[in-house]
Amino acid sequence: MRFIVTPLAMRAGRLGASLVTCLATYLVLASPLHAQSAADPLATAIESAWQRATAAAEAGGLAARAQAEQEAARRWSAGSPALELAARDDRWHRGQGEREREVGVAWPLWLPGQRAAAGAAADAAGASADAQLRAARLRLAGEVREAYWTAAAAAAERAAVQAQNDVLQRLAADVERRVASGDLARTDQLAAQGEWLASQVQAAQAADTLAAAQSHWQQLTGLPLPLIDAVAQPRPPFDEDRHPALLLAQAAVAQARARLTLARQSRRQAPELAVGARQEIPGRGEPSQGSVQLRVRVPLGTAEGAREIASTQGDLDVAEAALRPLRERLRAEAALAQAALASAAAQRALEAQRAAQLRERARLIERSFAAGESALAELLRALAAAGEAEAAHLRQQARFGAAQARLMTVSGVLP
Repeated sequence: MRFIVTPLAMRAGRLGASLVTCLATYLVLASPLHAQSAADPLATAIESAWQRATAAAEAGGLAARAQAEQEAARRWSAGSPALELAARDDRWHRGQGEREREVGVAWPLWLPGQRAAAGAAADAAGASADAQLRAARLRLAGEVREAYWTAAAAAAERAAVQAQNDVLQRLAADVERRVASGDLARTDQLAAQGEWLASQVQAAQAADTLAAAQSHWQQLTGLPLPLIDAVAQPRPPFDEDRHPALLLAQAAVAQARARLTLARQSRRQAPELAVGARQEIPGRGEPSQGSVQLRVRVPLGTAEGAREIASTQGDLDVAEAALRPLRERLRAEAALAQAALASAAAQRALEAQRAAQLRERARLIERSFAAGESALAELLRALAAAGEAEAAHLRQQARFGAAQARLMTVSGVLP
């Protein structure tokens, strides 16, 4: 049985062209030629997200606090000076004109070794603040990368569903014309329209998912969603000794040790040195007498010092306990991310091969249909299979990009 080549064959050819056009449009938009002009759009997005994040303000506050502690440790006194004023008068009991006035300034002094310990603690606090900043930026970078590739996957899904919807829409229109001309039954028209309506529902759901992903990106970065091609990149070297998470844990241990040393050097309150002047009038008509005072106040030991030592010792124990298993955890996460990336790369290659084969099959069947050797239903099934293969390839491209981003984050790489 042979089919007569009619305008229906031309319409079927346009069905295949519409599918190829929809998918090709997404592929062109996702190519590096249409990417943002910035060398690394994700780096720009991460920087924008950092400026909007509360972690940036927290890191800035920690750095300012550490700088203030360093400046305090460089002073020659252990604290701020105090003004001392005193007055004595006998007008309310003896009334002989005796008066006495004192004025002076008192400075707290450093205990032996306390100033050096305070300087070391301030330096450790500064190093910890810097490590916390890098660790917070790495966490935010991971969040931005994840948000981008989630949106990219949603965009690929929507492109695939929209392409399939276009195919089914044109199919429903062709079937309706063939029913009107008496070539097909009414049941075929209802089936084609039902498939098209179901595809419209899927397209609406995919659009909602993409809108939610884009909204999350916008709230996170304040920027429009860039277009980035998921090309294979060199795998970042994993250096656990320079990983921000490990550096933060090490800085926490160093800070706890410095604070413990400072607490041990500060068992007692700071002694005070006071310098003042005294004026005394023994009685009415008698000349005033002046003198200069030099006073030293040395507090005895208190229980607060022992409590501070116990508290800082507990902080040190916790910091050391958190550091011990961290290297093993970072190595395990890096190995898992590398395995996931290798699997994603293999799946991407398979999906690309499958999509190419099904595209070639659809072209061959289209030629056969144009020659009257294949049925329309067979051509439409081939076009649908090719469309689904292209969609799977696009989704796997996004998964591959997400796997690369996770490996970058786990490896502690910042753009």
